[in-house]
Amino acid sequence: MASVPHGLPPLASTSLLGLQRTSDPLEQHANITMKKHLSQHQQATMKSSGEGTTLLEVVNSLAHRGSDDLTASQVSDTDYASLLEWIRCERMKKLPPEGSSYDKALVWAALFVERVHSFDSGIEQFAGDSHLAAQMSYGYCASLLALGESNASALMDLFGFFYRCSAGLGNLLDRAELFVVSSDIKDQLILALADLVTLVVCVATHFHRLLISSESVSVDIYSTFPSPINSFRGRCEHVSELMWRHQLTREGFNGDKAVGINTLKDWLQPEDPTLAHITEAMAPSAQEREENTCMWVKPFLTRFLKGERQVLSIIGKPGSGKTVLSTVINDYLQHHVGGTRYTSILAPINGRIPASTAPSAVIKGILSQMFNKHLGNVQLYQVLADAYNQSQRTVDEALFDDLLWNALAHALQASLSSARELVLVVDGVDEASCAERALLHRLHEAASKNPSMKLITLASQEVDSIVSQTTVRATLGLIFDDVAAVTRRILYQSHAFNTMSDEDQELTVGRITEASDGSFLWAKLAAKHVRDEHLPNKSALSKSVESIVKAGYKITDHVSHTLQPKLDEDTKKILVWLATASRPLSQQELAALLSMQPNKAEVTEHGDIDLLQVLKPVASLVFFQNNLVYLRHAQVRVSILDIFSKGKILPALKDRNVDFAQRLLLYAKHSVTDGHEPSLDPLNGRVTEHLLEKHPLLDFALRYWPSYVNIAFGCTNDQEVTKAGKSLRSVFPTSPAVPLLEMTVWTSKTTPSLRSIHRIQKLLYREILNSNHPATLQAIISQALFHKQIYISAPAESGQIFYEAATICQNMLSVRHLITMQMAQFFLESTAEQVTESKTEVMTRRVEMLQLLVECYKVHYGGTSDMVTSTLTQLSEHYTSIKEYRKAQEITMSLEGSVTDSTTQRKGSRQVDDSLLVHLHGRKETPTETGTTLTLDGIEVDELITWSFDLETHLAEAERRKRENLITEAEQTYVELWQQASQEYRLNHSTEHKLTMLRAVLAYAKFLEGQKRNTETASIVAGFWEEYEKTAPSPEAVVPHLLELAQVMKSAGLSVLAIEVYKHCAQNTSSQSSIHKDVEKYIQSASLEVMRSQSMVTESTLKETVCSASSAEQVSTTATTSLIEMYVSQHRWHDATSVLKRVLRILWPSLFAPSLEEVALPSTKVEYCIELAQHLADCYRSRRLPIKEEDIRTRVYRAARRDRPACGYQTLERVTMNLLRLYERTSQTDKVITVHQNILQDYTKRFGGEHPIVIQKLWTLARLTHPQPIAMDYYQKIVHILNKDSETCHPDAFEPLLIVATELLKQGRYADALKPCQVLFTTLQNPTISSKLQDQAFVQSIYERYVYCLRVARSDITIIHDVTVKYRKACINIFGANASITIQATNTLANISQQSKKYDTEAIQLYEELLRVKNSEVEIDHQDIRAILQAIYEQQNASLTALKVENMSTKDLQKVESIRTQRLKSIRSSYGWAHEEALSQMEEIVSLYAKQNKAQAATSLLEEATVQVLSTEISSIKLTAAAKSIASGYIAAGQLQKARDLSDEIYLQIMTKDGRSPSALGLNQSSNHRLGLFFLAQFEHIIRESANASTTLNEIYAALTKEYLCFEQFREALSSKTSNLQHTTATVARLHAFLLSGGRRSAATQVVDQYTSFFLASEGSSLDMNSNQAKVFTETLLEYFSNHASRNFLRSVAIASYNRVAQQLESGDYQSACDLALAAMKYVAAHHGYSDQATSKLVFKLGLLIAGREIDAPPAAFVQKQMLGVSATILRDTLGYFKEHNIELAQLDLANVNSLIKVLDEQHDYHTLAWVLTSLWNSRDTYTLLQPQHAYTLALGRMLVITRYLIGDYAASVRLAEDLVYNCARVHGPRHPSTIEMTVLLSQMYTSMAQGYQEQKGRHELAYRYYRKAAALHENALRVFIDPSSASASDVDMEVISGMSSPSSSASPGEKEEGKHVRQHLHMLKLAVERLGDWPKDYSEYERLNQDLFNTFANDLEGVDGIDKWNLQSFGSGQAEASDDLVSFHREHLAIAI
Repeated sequence: MASVPHGLPPLASTSLLGLQRTSDPLEQHANITMKKHLSQHQQATMKSSGEGTTLLEVVNSLAHRGSDDLTASQVSDTDYASLLEWIRCERMKKLPPEGSSYDKALVWAALFVERVHSFDSGIEQFAGDSHLAAQMSYGYCASLLALGESNASALMDLFGFFYRCSAGLGNLLDRAELFVVSSDIKDQLILALADLVTLVVCVATHFHRLLISSESVSVDIYSTFPSPINSFRGRCEHVSELMWRHQLTREGFNGDKAVGINTLKDWLQPEDPTLAHITEAMAPSAQEREENTCMWVKPFLTRFLKGERQVLSIIGKPGSGKTVLSTVINDYLQHHVGGTRYTSILAPINGRIPASTAPSAVIKGILSQMFNKHLGNVQLYQVLADAYNQSQRTVDEALFDDLLWNALAHALQASLSSARELVLVVDGVDEASCAERALLHRLHEAASKNPSMKLITLASQEVDSIVSQTTVRATLGLIFDDVAAVTRRILYQSHAFNTMSDEDQELTVGRITEASDGSFLWAKLAAKHVRDEHLPNKSALSKSVESIVKAGYKITDHVSHTLQPKLDEDTKKILVWLATASRPLSQQELAALLSMQPNKAEVTEHGDIDLLQVLKPVASLVFFQNNLVYLRHAQVRVSILDIFSKGKILPALKDRNVDFAQRLLLYAKHSVTDGHEPSLDPLNGRVTEHLLEKHPLLDFALRYWPSYVNIAFGCTNDQEVTKAGKSLRSVFPTSPAVPLLEMTVWTSKTTPSLRSIHRIQKLLYREILNSNHPATLQAIISQALFHKQIYISAPAESGQIFYEAATICQNMLSVRHLITMQMAQFFLESTAEQVTESKTEVMTRRVEMLQLLVECYKVHYGGTSDMVTSTLTQLSEHYTSIKEYRKAQEITMSLEGSVTDSTTQRKGSRQVDDSLLVHLHGRKETPTETGTTLTLDGIEVDELITWSFDLETHLAEAERRKRENLITEAEQTYVELWQQASQEYRLNHSTEHKLTMLRAVLAYAKFLEGQKRNTETASIVAGFWEEYEKTAPSPEAVVPHLLELAQVMKSAGLSVLAIEVYKHCAQNTSSQSSIHKDVEKYIQSASLEVMRSQSMVTESTLKETVCSASSAEQVSTTATTSLIEMYVSQHRWHDATSVLKRVLRILWPSLFAPSLEEVALPSTKVEYCIELAQHLADCYRSRRLPIKEEDIRTRVYRAARRDRPACGYQTLERVTMNLLRLYERTSQTDKVITVHQNILQDYTKRFGGEHPIVIQKLWTLARLTHPQPIAMDYYQKIVHILNKDSETCHPDAFEPLLIVATELLKQGRYADALKPCQVLFTTLQNPTISSKLQDQAFVQSIYERYVYCLRVARSDITIIHDVTVKYRKACINIFGANASITIQATNTLANISQQSKKYDTEAIQLYEELLRVKNSEVEIDHQDIRAILQAIYEQQNASLTALKVENMSTKDLQKVESIRTQRLKSIRSSYGWAHEEALSQMEEIVSLYAKQNKAQAATSLLEEATVQVLSTEISSIKLTAAAKSIASGYIAAGQLQKARDLSDEIYLQIMTKDGRSPSALGLNQSSNHRLGLFFLAQFEHIIRESANASTTLNEIYAALTKEYLCFEQFREALSSKTSNLQHTTATVARLHAFLLSGGRRSAATQVVDQYTSFFLASEGSSLDMNSNQAKVFTETLLEYFSNHASRNFLRSVAIASYNRVAQQLESGDYQSACDLALAAMKYVAAHHGYSDQATSKLVFKLGLLIAGREIDAPPAAFVQKQMLGVSATILRDTLGYFKEHNIELAQLDLANVNSLIKVLDEQHDYHTLAWVLTSLWNSRDTYTLLQPQHAYTLALGRMLVITRYLIGDYAASVRLAEDLVYNCARVHGPRHPSTIEMTVLLSQMYTSMAQGYQEQKGRHELAYRYYRKAAALHENALRVFIDPSSASASDVDMEVISGMSSPSSSASPGEKEEGKHVRQHLHMLKLAVERLGDWPKDYSEYERLNQDLFNTFANDLEGVDGIDKWNLQSFGSGQAEASDDLVSFHREHLAIAI
């Protein structure tokens, strides 16, 4: 403890507050508060009780600063009574075993709280607010205790620390009468309480704050809270000093000569401060005590304290546990014993700390404690002051010890009348450095001086005593259980041991215990030996134990085994050093020793040395405590030294003491290197502190090196000194500062020790450094200074030392130095009594010193100074006395007083820091060792899935997922947003919702665009626009988004739609706005882009573009050309005609002038306009409008010929050729001739008359005009030009006829030529007439001439037709069907036939025949033929369409169908199935079918179209048109259901993509199914519209897209090899829900079936689940997860199954309920779902539910049996898991618990029952009770004890029963019915177990031990009934003790009940000893017991046999007269009262 040096003024209040480091803001704040208010308090001291104090301010300050950690209510609601009650309740909850850490924590907490309460009561009369401070400490103590049993060790340390730290308050309380003697004492007492409360609050808040941020913390209490600790301790010291001063002043001890209080305290402290801290740390409590040990001593101790004997001698061999026992006794004495409080003093003597084993150290320790505990005892002060004064002059070791023994004897006598009775406990007497018997005799002698005190010694020998003595021998029989407990704890760390049965474990422990012969140390070492072998099985462990037992190992053998040869050298060195050192060494000191290299005189830095790791191999021999390393026992030290002496470890090290001394000196040499002038004073205090703190080994080195040198060398003669010098020369310190430092360190040593140390120091310095070295000089000066104090006791020795010092100083320092003068003075002073009249050596030396002194004075004071004069006079008188009359008379010497303590100088050694490392972790509601708690209350629910439509939020979420590359998840979000927006817009067409939907579509479209999925983008925006454009005009706010939409359309290839959007925007914006102008630009740009890109052009687009033009500038030539080409290619002549006329009327209006003469070429685009006109003529030709064709071509020809420069010759030639072809085709030869004549005229003008082209044209005209006369002109011209008028004649057989005809024709007499031509034509029928008729050309000419004549004669077309038919027939006959002339004849006939509708059919047949002809010789214009056919078809179709179906004949209908079908087929083959014309034709055919009621034909046609469109088309626009057309077709055909079926088939085909089972539609599996979605959306939209459904296209499309994505995930999940039910359920459930909500039940069913199959394939076989179970299981999950979000999948499975089973039971679907319950259990169990508490609870509840107990109408018997079977299976599985994983059932209500218990009982499943009860037991404190805790605890505990016994778990059963007895006794008292009941049960357990062992061979001794335990239980119980006060407060709480004398107290049963219990215990005791067959103790003990019993309970024991009548010999071997003492089992015990 901190002390205040003697002589200082009263301690200032601020000197103890805040001057040292504070590590916590709370400490600082509290200290500052106390400082501030204390000054006010000192100015005006309290005048009356209750006046305001500083306490209130401190409390308020602490409460304010600590409010962050604990609420005010937590602190204010806790008072003294409530805290003690909490401790009692906690004890009954936890039932900590006696001696366990938590037991001791609760005990120390109660003791500390009681001390605070007592102090509060003591000062409340003058400190009115003390109760507030005390209450605050209670609150914070409660907060620490709330950390729980898991922090038991830490709480034990904390409250043990609080109790030890507050010991000063306890000492003050013993002199409470002095509290009010002065205001200073009052003030300091108030502040002491404030300091204590501050300390408690600081510690508690510090831990709580740390635990907020960390699960586990480690805090060194002393280093973390130095300020509050030192402040409180200093405060108590100061109060103690004030009380002492008051008493001493009153008794007259207030002079200067009075020894200071602190001087006495310092003198009584150990020489080494480290030893003081070791004693304080180890003495207070039994830290090493094992649970439930040392209990045997309490009855002996209680009887001794209540008896008359003065000495209790406990005898035990070394290692028998006496040290731990002494601490247990000291703990026991802290409580009331028999209603008496004692003052206990523990004096431990420990051989592992040699420095503390000297008698002087023991006595000082006892006297120090007495002085601290007996405040104000003036008599004690006088004894100690006298002893102190004498000790300063005593130089002999033996005399010094006698002095201390006398002081102890007188101190024991000096007791106050009001003081408590003193109990002195001296442990380790056999380990003292002196003889054991001598020490015992001295102790007994000292104790005899005070008969009222008690002495308890623990030794190995018994001695005769001069005082009354009780001896207790700690034999093996007495401590067997304790040794066994220690052994068992160590062996529990062995895996092999834990595999043994309880009986084998007991036998193994018993073997080691018996072999130990009562030595705990031997048993520990043997058990650790076995444990560390890591044996593989129990057999090997048993063999190992047997080998150790049989080998007869000693302690040394075990230690030697640990010191294996492979042990690290550093480890061996440390062990030897620990055995050599006078005290335990710190880790820093050991590290420093390791760095020393004495052989090289060097220091080697080892870096950071992990001593824990280094010493791990020898952990059985050493341990760490408070930073110090200890050997575990003195015998371990002896064994190590013995092994070392035999050279078995470190053989190279010959002398351990030499090595140790060398290392210490080397460390000092390297640590202190500064030089220093010789000095009479120690080093400056700060310098000393700095050196000692910087060098951790320096204090130990300087303090102890002389003792090791003395042991190693002796140094008693010159030879030994020389030897020592030789060994130490290289390591010896050379700095003069070292002796100065040693002066400080050695201050606290005893006078005899200092005398020897200084002698050795001087000799070695002289030997090693010589006499002239500064360090040697300083050593001599230090020795002289010491002898200055003892020169009276050793004058001769002191004089010699002073003389030597003065001489050396004269030589080295000269006479000028003060030290020289001082040494001379010392010599003269010390030899003053040795002055003689003879000339002795002393007298001679005095002369020398006087002369030296004169010289010194002359230097310092001058030659004429009085000092010199006086000294010379003295020298003169000295000479006179020795008969040398040179000087005057002798002057009496008067020297300076003794050296006083320097108040500014450091006294003793450096302050050694205390250390108390406390490890805490945050309290967990469910401790790890007790598992988790199962509760059935509450309803487990999952959160419902809700969709809150927040556009911004969901867009942000989608964007986030896209950035994180979660593409699938992002798309799902976009689609869901799109779908929701569509639904919202359908319900509300507001601008806000319109904008929302637009933004949603835009976001998704941009997403798809970013994924390069342009076709899907096009589908979405096209679908949106189709719906949007039908709505009302758009506000300008929407226009920017529409423009953005148009841009997306353009990017997706929908520039046409983009134009529509732009136009829409233009219509909805002001023409003056900038947006409108921008839109116009967009339109132009987009239009150009459309025209440039043919892939974008559609008919409607082109048509709109063309038709929208109103001027020549607006006409788009590209669009017009494209549209015309489209129509022409499709043979849509009428449409082409309309477009051409519309454009030509704009570009070339004069073309349509009424007069041909008015037609003129246009001014612009001449070529283009002529081309269009030519196209128009072609259309007229194709439409079979020859007149219009001729008109157009003629107009163009005339305009071109007239304005040929404008058009050019090429254009004119092209126009002319077109007109000629027309005339030729229509056989208008005259017009042809006219045109050619015009051409001839033009060529002649242009090229000249003889140009080849002119000649060619003449030939043409000749042919054309032949046989007209003019032809002759042409021929003549030709002949004239070519043949020069040459003629050719060809006469033949029928030349005459030919000539006539020819001539007639030549003459133009066609009427006359008709007949001859006819004859010639008829001749064709007979080709044999002339060979010319075999000539195809000749035959052809005959036909042509004949037809020409007919035409000239205006013959009917029918005649010409018939002639041509005959001509064709003749050609076939003559030349064959494949001849060129025949093909030409067929072509001619076809042309003639198509000129009359009468022959259309024939024309069609002929044209089709021509299309089939393949002849390279004949040029056939197939394209022209097809055009003609198309025109015929159109005309027929138009005519038939005009007719009503009912007016048509069957043939007509067939014809119409045929025509349209062929037309449709043709269009499809050319332009595809989704072409607009194809769709139009299909609609017309469907309409025709509908009119004929041909539904099947219509649906077949529509289905075929659907398949082909979905399989081949990729354009979203065409898909839209196709879907609309097909849907309209179904509607027109009245086949809505078929349409729906088709929709479903398409849906399944698109969604499922199941290629293994193709759809009836046969869709192409490779097609783009995402495009099919758009088709399907359009299709369904049309169908739903027809049914008046309000769903929009976008809504349908969004839903389909969403479902498609879900199907994609579904397929992916099912196809993945790693997928399982858990990973896929959420996806499938979402899909399933969508399908059901969309009415797609067939698809939903298919999903369920597929998912069930997947589940069975992936997990079904491993789960042993059939298809029915799987089906109902998957259906349940899909239904549940569709609308519930899951945080834990298995938990959700259990919730879904539980809810569904409840529904099924309610509806009577018992089979499904059973299937589902089993499936759910199997699945959860297989996937380790029980690990989640909620899941396991639900399955457990499911097992209860399926039992059907809640069903109102019970089902049939067989059903109920099945349900119960399922219930049993589930419960068996869940309970098995609970048991395996230690899940508690504590929260089950008692009714269910009892029901469960009874079921298990009926099944005799006691192992499971034991587990159930254990679970309840482990969590009993968490259960909300409607009854007292102890009632529930006892009922449950008793049941568990019995159940464990039934399953053979005897050890656990007994341990629990023992804990119940102990804690019942503490809480309720030993006579409480509950305690008695449990005591009887425990004894029954002992006896029943003994009975079991009795019947087993070799286990009789084990049985006898349990019989003895049973007997001891009843014996102790009976003693308590005899004398209730004999129950110690260490066993019973204070409230129980105070209530024992009260009849109404619960701790004291009534008289009648007491008698009953006494008879019961006596009977049970009788049975126990009968079974034992002998008395466990000396018979006299039982005689006294019997006598006391019958004296106390005479009436109750009437008729009961006393002990003297018991016949034990008739029994024994486990036999007894009754079986009442055995466990009796009744079914009613297995229930908890509700």
